[in-house]
Amino acid sequence: HRDLHSFPTRRSSDLTFAYLAWNGKRLEYSTAGHPPILHFHAATREVSEVACSNLPLGMFGEQPFVSGSVQCAPDDLFLLLTDGVLEVTNAEDEEFGLAGVKAVMSAHASSPPGAILRAVLDATNHHGRAADDQSLLFVQCHRRTA
Repeated sequence: HRDLHSFPTRRSSDLTFAYLAWNGKRLEYSTAGHPPILHFHAATREVSEVACSNLPLGMFGEQPFVSGSVQCAPDDLFLLLTDGVLEVTNAEDEEFGLAGVKAVMSAHASSPPGAILRAVLDATNHHGRAADDQSLLFVQCHRRTA
């Protein structure tokens, strides 16, 4: 963080960090200038947003960072994604956005994570053209650990 701030061009970078506790019952996380982590709650079939209020890395020389944690239940899913997924625009200049990702995630939540990832990417490709990189990572809480 301090190294990024000291560059002559004052570069900054976004970050999402997630760590599934060894017992699989908590997800420890931090985000910095990055889209929220999406949490699909299997019990209620709702998707919530998990994020911290950190600025991107390197914005200031000394900058406090916060982290958080959430409970995991059996079959819960967490999706970490880049803004390139959200910023896909259609012919009317409408972004796919978090609402689009949440809808696909909810509709395909009973599928394996690889199939959900494919469904999200297919939906963004159908919505419009990507102008930025698209990265997605799923974390699934299994019954034996949750």
